[in-house]
Amino acid sequence: MRYIGIDVAKDTFDVAFPSSNSNYKVVQFVNNEEGVKKFIKKLKQDDRSVLEATGSYSTLLTKRIMESGFEVSVVNPLQDKYFSKMTLRRTKSDASDAEMIAEVWLERCLRSLKSLLQIALTICVNVERSKVNLRNCSSI
Repeated sequence: MRYIGIDVAKDTFDVAFPSSNSNYKVVQFVNNEEGVKKFIKKLKQDDRSVLEATGSYSTLLTKRIMESGFEVSVVNPLQDKYFSKMTLRRTKSDASDAEMIAEVWLERCLRSLKSLLQIALTICVNVERSKVNLRNCSSI
């Protein structure tokens, strides 16, 4: 799954598409029906678009992404603002905001995955212990 970060403004929206080497390719689209269609054509099946709640500016984009069958998350801008401060970002632009949004949600996904893997490992260890206990009980 790719996390696509989107920074939405009144007239345009900047989109950070993940590319090789942990970099992003940022593309700007016009914030109208035609621009939204061009953006949606660039999405791949497992992409998840993430954008900050910007009121009416993001309504068309969010609606069209959902109608096209893609996943979209509209998030609280304060969450991303705190991440930006934690990573000591000094650059402030629409393009860097789009990259930061993608990074925030990729990081969250990785943390969730790490937690799930830890739970799965614990379950496997417990299953093996139970098997040993069952073997010991059956030999009594």
